[in-house]
Amino acid sequence: MKKLLSIIFILSLASSAFAQNGNSILKINGSEDGFFADLACRDTVITVNVESSDNYFVTTTAQWCSVANRTESSFDLVIEMNEDGKQRDCIVRVSNSGKMAPIALSQLPAPFLRVNHHKEAVTYNIDVDAVTLRLDIESYPEFEITSTPIWITPVKTDSGYDLKVDSYNKKTREGTVVVASGDLQVPVTIVQKASLTKSPSLLVKVGSLSAFIIWGLFAVLAP
Repeated sequence: MKKLLSIIFILSLASSAFAQNGNSILKINGSEDGFFADLACRDTVITVNVESSDNYFVTTTAQWCSVANRTESSFDLVIEMNEDGKQRDCIVRVSNSGKMAPIALSQLPAPFLRVNHHKEAVTYNIDVDAVTLRLDIESYPEFEITSTPIWITPVKTDSGYDLKVDSYNKKTREGTVVVASGDLQVPVTIVQKASLTKSPSLLVKVGSLSAFIIWGLFAVLAP
């Protein structure tokens, strides 16, 4: 609301500061004072009808808002989708030789979610030791952890979460932490590999093979 009030205040100052000509006429969409538009994140086209006593000009303060299809009585404002991750504002000035009518635009950001700069999935392959994994998370709207295995503890940080993974020395295990923002989700899969120490069963097999080889040599060399 404070940002909106600031925009309106700036526009009012700009209008009053502009040199007024009593014989000049300038109206946009039937108004001499301009208007404010609160836009969604998607691509948008706004048609502006103009009534002017002489040739008029249009300027914008942002590259994501451009002017198209300009005629003597109208023009289009072409608004690009907002993928900046934050709300953004633009002022469009419509003026002729004696008057100016401003248009204030404010556009919400598109929903987005990135985990460690990835939009789809993140995978960690770790060993048996306890470890802390850092997740840097960017989102709109706010993100949250919606699912996590019991052997992984999420701890919120300024930029996302730290995942504290317990130590483990048995068979390989896999767990998924789900980061969500609105309808968007990014799964973070942690694969913790089992120890590479030789198992008793493997030692038995090696021992049996050695005994077989020794028995074979004895049989060959015996008279």
